[in-house]
Amino acid sequence: MVEPAGMEVDSDELRHAGNRLLEASDAVLRASSGRLCSGADSWGSGQAGLAGGQFAARFAHVTRSLADELDDAGHQLRLSAEGYDYVDADVATRLTGIARDLGLER
Repeated sequence: MVEPAGMEVDSDELRHAGNRLLEASDAVLRASSGRLCSGADSWGSGQAGLAGGQFAARFAHVTRSLADELDDAGHQLRLSAEGYDYVDADVATRLTGIARDLGLER
C-alpha cells in the first residue's frame, strides 16, 4: 500500500479494476460478434442494402476498437498494481537494510 503525501493506492483494488476492464472487453467482443444487420442482404442491392452493409462494417470496427481500448486499459491497471507492489516490497527491503546497518533492527 503506497501512501506518499496523503495518496493511497490499494493494489488489490487496482488489479480488480483491471480484471473488470478485461471482462468488459470480452463482453464487448461477444456482444458484437453476432452478425449485425443480418437482414441487410434481403434489402436488395440498392441504397438500403449498401447503407446497412456500411453501417455493419463501421459498427464492427468501432466495437473492436472499444474492446481493444478496454483490454489495454485493463492490462495497464494490472501492471500498475504490480508496480506498486514491487515498490512497496523494495522500499521495505531497503529500509530493513538501513535499520540493520544502523543497528536499529528489532
